[in-house]
Amino acid sequence: MKKILFMAMLLFGVVAFNSCDWDDDVLDYHEDDNEDICIEHFTAFAAGDSINALAIIDDADEGRYYSCGFCYGTDSLPTIYDGVEKTVWKNDTIKSVFHAPDSKHVRAFIILYPDSKVLYSNNIQVR
Repeated sequence: MKKILFMAMLLFGVVAFNSCDWDDDVLDYHEDDNEDICIEHFTAFAAGDSINALAIIDDADEGRYYSCGFCYGTDSLPTIYDGVEKTVWKNDTIKSVFHAPDSKHVRAFIILYPDSKVLYSNNIQVR
């Protein structure tokens, strides 16, 4: 009888603890909001071996992203897997001056929370 009671309690514990998934609530709350964020304006230019870059974010909610900055490389569409300069998102703007002597192309990026979707700006050829 004790074995049956123990097995029933164990089964109840497994079912009870697996039915609560707190991450589902967070995902549902933010799921539809990310489509409102976009990179409104992006500009970049080369100055010697450095690149000056600035992006303005439209409808920015600074609490819903993992990372942001600029990606650069020799390919015409650089991604976050090429060269990356991370920066801080402040007042709907990201900006940076970074050393990238061999890079020809730059794009701004934002990695959104919670789905890790990457938003890219248009490409700018700097050299």
